[in-house]
Amino acid sequence: MKCPVCKKKLTRDHIQYFEIHSCPGNHGMWISSKNLSGLLQKMVLMETTPPADLKKIYNVDYKRPVNEKRKCPQCRAPMSTFNYAYNSNIFLDRCSPCDSVWIDAEEFMQLASYAKGNPRIDRLGKGVLEYYSGNDDLTRYKNNPNLIFGDFIKVSLEEITDERNPLFVKIVWLVLAIIVVGIVLLYHYVRINSHM
Repeated sequence: MKCPVCKKKLTRDHIQYFEIHSCPGNHGMWISSKNLSGLLQKMVLMETTPPADLKKIYNVDYKRPVNEKRKCPQCRAPMSTFNYAYNSNIFLDRCSPCDSVWIDAEEFMQLASYAKGNPRIDRLGKGVLEYYSGNDDLTRYKNNPNLIFGDFIKVSLEEITDERNPLFVKIVWLVLAIIVVGIVLLYHYVRINSHM
């Protein structure tokens, strides 16, 4: 595999036990989407990761030059550029067939800081850590499954009312909330009628 910036051969490496392929010229790294998600969750929990100033991020309208089309280090197909988390103004290159992402050298800490400075993503990282460390908070769901429904509706309302989310994301959360409410109502209706 070759670096899409300088064309040097990428070196296989590990960060926090997650496999990456890095550029020897320090231009960036190639990482699978799955590993990127796990790595960011670990980085959010590290004290050395500074939280981003989200107000500054949202007020900047940075776009990479359109003529800069990079090729996938793995399959050599053109990669698509996307704005991480829709509104982070951190633009990454993705190869869909390889399900991997190219991250420029300066973008990695920006990603970790963005995730730490974004309370929703920060909560997700902490939630995953609590889940895998066997936190007793999960027993509250076992004892009262209705709490799952309440927590889901609470998160849905946060996403729908968040002014940073694009309209499409708000619509998806609204539809999901309606579906969940319908399923819960149907469940209770069937349960009540089965006892008669």
